[in-house]
This record gives sequence, structure tokens and C-alpha cells, in this order.
Amino acid sequence: MRTYPSLYGGARRSVGQVLWVDAVLLAVAFLPGVVQAQQDFAEVEAAVAEVFDEGRILAYQEAATLYLGMLHQAASITSEDERTMLTHHLAYMLLVIPKDDIAHKAAEAIRIGAGNPQDSQVLVSWWHRQDPLPATVHNERLEEHLYRIYHAKRHFAAERDSVGLDDRGRIYIRLGDPFRQTSVKLRTAGLRMQPYEGTLPRNEIWVYRGIHDDAHYLFVQRSRRQAFRLSSTEDLIPPNLRANRRKSTLLLTWLEEILAQLALEHPHYGASYDAVTNYLTLATSDARPPFYFAKFLIEDQRLRDDHHDLSRQSTVPASATQVYGIAQHLQPSIRWARFLRPDGVTRLEVYWSLEAGQLRPRRRLVNRLRRDGHAPSDDYLMVVTGTHRRADFAPTTLSHRYYRLPAAMNGTLPVHTWESELNGDIQNLAMQWQQYWAEQAGDGRYEPTATLGIGVISLDSIKALHSEGLRLEMSDIRPITVPNAARPNLITPYAGTEITPDLSLGLYFELYHLAYGDDEQTRYEVSYTIRSMDDRRPQTVSAATTFEGSSRVAQEQLMIDLTTWHEPGPVTITVRATDLVQGVARERSVDFVYRP
Repeated sequence: MRTYPSLYGGARRSVGQVLWVDAVLLAVAFLPGVVQAQQDFAEVEAAVAEVFDEGRILAYQEAATLYLGMLHQAASITSEDERTMLTHHLAYMLLVIPKDDIAHKAAEAIRIGAGNPQDSQVLVSWWHRQDPLPATVHNERLEEHLYRIYHAKRHFAAERDSVGLDDRGRIYIRLGDPFRQTSVKLRTAGLRMQPYEGTLPRNEIWVYRGIHDDAHYLFVQRSRRQAFRLSSTEDLIPPNLRANRRKSTLLLTWLEEILAQLALEHPHYGASYDAVTNYLTLATSDARPPFYFAKFLIEDQRLRDDHHDLSRQSTVPASATQVYGIAQHLQPSIRWARFLRPDGVTRLEVYWSLEAGQLRPRRRLVNRLRRDGHAPSDDYLMVVTGTHRRADFAPTTLSHRYYRLPAAMNGTLPVHTWESELNGDIQNLAMQWQQYWAEQAGDGRYEPTATLGIGVISLDSIKALHSEGLRLEMSDIRPITVPNAARPNLITPYAGTEITPDLSLGLYFELYHLAYGDDEQTRYEVSYTIRSMDDRRPQTVSAATTFEGSSRVAQEQLMIDLTTWHEPGPVTITVRATDLVQGVARERSVDFVYRP
């Protein structure tokens, strides 16, 4: 059975489990009321802890569902022991929720005992929205969060801390395993053998290269009785050495040693390292006595550390997932449009495409997969999944589409259309693209092997079109192209964001519930306007046409003349339809970027 790496320490889940078992389990896992059932908080906490402490991967999804049940009843917890457990979990959540998110306010309200059931629902919905792989029944981000919590409790515990973790544990819950972990050591023999009281404290450096350049953390344990805390360069210098004028030369050597190693991890240490190296090797580099130069250097580096910390708070996200592993990030071009069926149901069409260059695996990825025993293939298999979500963003149904793609393709993939119905007035939809190497099975079908790329897009709060027939309604705009003038019927949807003068661009849309006049005919006007989004260089092009018909439904197609447009940058094309019988108008817009 073919497998792909999961997010937990190299454990694996089968492709069959993802694409078949998950679809079957979905109806059971998210039946209404399952996670709302009243549960004993302490028993649930113990069950969840046992699953993740023992690494029972097949039970992660069940444990995550139990955890959501705890959050559902969080606002009603009154027992002091249970509130202590809840407070810890809410503290862990507050680490990973952006401060400007409504869920952060809800978690804080429950933590201080001022929450209500609506706040609990906000937290559950927030976790549903974080699901990075909507094609599976698992909420991998929630499972990853719980895995990190119990891993941190085992490896980064701090008894005297308010939530039982040192700062390494807090960063681990937020960002996961670092890209690189190292520590500063005294490598110079002269420093290790100096007869003074003072040693280099235990320390760890964590670097998260894939998140941001600022995601670099120095942890120091100042004494055996204290926990590892986020620290600065100054904490790596023994206090008695820092204050002893007679040891100033030794202090400078110490600074050179630790700054040399820190500079390899982040450039903001580089200037201080260069300064101390120049001072020790070039007599003319600085006229200050050694002790005062060392004091200046320490203070200057403290300012640099403070600046780096402020920068890190704004540039590093509250949390980051490692669910995708080594897979490449796919960014499909998509557009979507709603249309009304004769039975009054709203049909949603999503048009998508990908640049072939995105599908070519990087050499490092290929080498890694080879080491894991996967053989490269001349074929790709693309699995596209659409997931309908409830109002709280919990998934309800899954639909899969399979596409075999040759590895030798170039340019842009043909546009594909994914269709579904909107069940209810408002629909939340998530789509996932998963690219595999493919191999041909004995029956001629192609089966997925190694995962190469993953892409996810969420379309939230899509409203159904009005179907009652009392007023004019208009579909969304479907951009189209006519690539061959000799074959005008060869029309395809256009999913791209850029338009050029040579693009044969059209706009397809439908009108519903047109009113009849006294002559049993409908009369309506259609106009379009192209408007520049750059207020400094405004340009507008418009055109209008009047139509008559005998049906209350009209299907229209406008070809857009771009030859007179000359301003590069974002543009909005607005189509306005006016029912001339009733005097009612509707309009829809579509955005592009114009490239001359």
C-alpha cells in the first residue's frame, strides 16, 4: 500500500486512508451534536493526554474530536480542578491565535471566567478554519497542536511556571520543531581553563528558516534551578566577568567567542562580532580602554537584541504548521461563479489552473524522496478535493476529482471546472490540490505514490442566488477566452488574473426573472465599464447594448475590447444589467491586472 509521510515524527498514513476511509468516516465524525455532548472534563483530558503521550496515531482524530467537545463546554466549567486544566489549554491556545482575531478575545474571556457559550463556539469554529488539509477527515492542525502540547510537557516542563512550560515549550507549541538547533560553547582552550568563578550557562539556539529570517531564538538557563527563558547575548556572560575590570581582556575574548558562533545563526550579531574582532587584532580600531569598549559593546548588542525582539514580534506569525512536510506549495489560479438552475438551486462553478513550472519538483525534494525509497515518475496524478463546510466550518461532504498529467508539460494547464450545489443560503467551501508521482497499475489505472505538492484555498460565506422570481437576479461573471478566431465556438473559462491586449477576453453571465412587457417581451440593457484602480491615473472605457427576448432567463456573452486600454496595473470590469420593463438593475464585477 502506498503511503505518504504525516506530520508526526515520520509516521505514515496511507493514500487509500486519505481518499477513501476519510470520506466514509466523515459522516460519523461530524454528526451534529457529537462534540457538543456533555462530557466529564477530567476524563476527557486524561484520554486525550494518553493518546498523544503514547503516540497512538490512529486515535489522534478521535482525541481531537474529544478536545473540541471540551471547548464546547468550556464556558460552563465550574470545578476548580477542571478550571485549572482548562486554563492551561486556553493559555496554549492564546499562544497560537493572532491577537487581533476574535477567537483570541473569546479565549481570554473564558480564561478569566467571563465567557459564554458563544465564546466556546467561536473557539471551535476557529479550529475548524485552521484545517490545512480539508480533503481529509482529520484536522491536522489541531492534531499537530495537541501533539506539540504533550511533547512540550514531556521535554520542556518547568514546575514553577504558570502553565508548566519553559519558553522553549511555548515556542515549540507555536512553531514546532526548529529547522536547526544548536548551542553556544566555549571552544577556545584558554577560556575553558581560566581560573575564575563563572561558566557559560546552558543555552540553546532555535532557527526556523522556513518561517522568517527573524524566527531565531536564544534560550538560556541561568541556573540549574531556573527554567530556560528567552534571552539576549548578555545572559551568556557570567556577571562576575562582566563587572571585573581586571578581567577585561578575558571578557573581550569571551565576547569574540560567543559572538562568532551567534553570527553564524543570525546577521544581527555580525556587527558586534566584527567590532570585537577588529579591536583585538587592530590596535587602531578603537581608542577606548578594553573595559569601556567591552561595556559599550555589550550595551550596543543589548539594543540590537531588543530591536530584533520587536521586529520578531511583528514578522513571525503567532503559529506555523509543519503539516505539509517537504511537499511544495501549490498556488492554483482560481475564479468562481454562481448560476441559478431551473429548479431554483444555485450551482457553483470553480475554474482552476496551474502553471506547469509549479509542478516540477525541486531537486532537494526529489533527492529526499529517493532516500525514502520513492522512484521518480514520468507522470503526475493530481487529486482535487472540494469540501463543503457547516457554518462553524466543520466539513460535511467530500468530492474528489482525479487528473493524470504528463511530467513533460509546459506553460499553463488547461482550465478545469469543479461544480457543486449550494446547500442552504450561505456556503463555506474549501478546495485542496494534491500532486503525486503516479505509476500505472496492472489494470491500466494510475495510482499515486509520493506526495510532491499541496495547495489549499478557502471560499467562505458564498451566498445562494435569489430564486423566488420576484426581482431581477444576475449570475456572477465567468471570464472566458476565444483562443481561435476561426473557431468562435471554442470557448473556455479563464482562471487567470492577468489580461493583455492580445487576449481575446469575454464575459459570460446569465440574467434571471426578467419581467415581461405588455407585448410579452423582455427588454433589458447591458453595459460594461473598465475602470483603473489607480486613482492617480484614472481611465474608464464603457459600452452599452439593448436587448429584447421572449424568455425570463437570458444568457449573454460580451467580448471586451482592450485595444484602447493603456494603463498597466489593477483594473475592475463591471457589468450592469437593467430590466427596462421594471426599471431594476443588478451588477457584478471582476478584477484583473492589465499587462500592456
